[in-house]
Amino acid sequence: MPTRRKARPEEGNGDALSTYRAKRAFDETPEPGGLVPKAAPKPGGLLIVHMHDATRLHWDLRLEMDGVLKSWAVPKGPSANPADKRLAVKVEDHPLEYGDFEGIIPEGNYGAGTVIVWDRGVWMPLEDVGEGFEKGKLLFELRGYKLRGRWTLIKLKKTEKEWLLIKERDEYVSTEPYSSESVLSGLTNDELRNAKQRVEPIKKELEKLGAPKRTLRVEDTELMLAETRADPFTWRRRVPTPSPRMGGCSRSSSTAIGCAPRVRTGSRFCIRARDSTIRSHFRRSRAR
Repeated sequence: MPTRRKARPEEGNGDALSTYRAKRAFDETPEPGGLVPKAAPKPGGLLIVHMHDATRLHWDLRLEMDGVLKSWAVPKGPSANPADKRLAVKVEDHPLEYGDFEGIIPEGNYGAGTVIVWDRGVWMPLEDVGEGFEKGKLLFELRGYKLRGRWTLIKLKKTEKEWLLIKERDEYVSTEPYSSESVLSGLTNDELRNAKQRVEPIKKELEKLGAPKRTLRVEDTELMLAETRADPFTWRRRVPTPSPRMGGCSRSSSTAIGCAPRVRTGSRFCIRARDSTIRSHFRRSRAR
């Protein structure tokens, strides 16, 4: 078992991340240790929702406050239907750097399992945050890739940690379920867990074709610049076009080199490259 980092006495209540750090062994887990919290000049800020497949699948709602990510574990996940009152359990504060974390927490560590960035954006309080915590009600607006509009967190009187996450009625109300992929990688938790099995066939094919194996350094890589040509690109050779709405490759460009035949809604990147496309592109490159 990895050794957990014990909180130092001087951290106490003065370090909002002492509980977070005490639960984790950073020589064993890829999770960030976090920098010293520094509060933003005004309320609101980063919105992160992690989908965490640990002992039980759950979602972690994280809102930037006082230089950390205040966090609530939502067992059933957010719902855009105001009739759904989702339990949200207050957990330890997380560092702002955790907003970029997506990966696998190894077995034997706290929270072992897969973590994806299910949603990301900004949040804005619609009422005073300090008074909201005192009264046990936070009203705010979310501007994420998936979660949009007005939401409320209401604390249950019988406990200090249990809240309810409720969608307020506005133009973003819906009874349709949200998609389950990451807004960063486009992967689901299962795909992230099985990522190595998906990569191995591509690596073997490249080795079979004689692709050179070397370390790629940024400083040794030339920029791809525009060049003049006598003829325009054909539809099979054009560069994948970004979707202005979703930030990824558009469905119309799915046959372009390196792009997937199917792109998930909300993905920022095309991550499903077809083996046949890779092989044909590599062969053309060698023939030049």
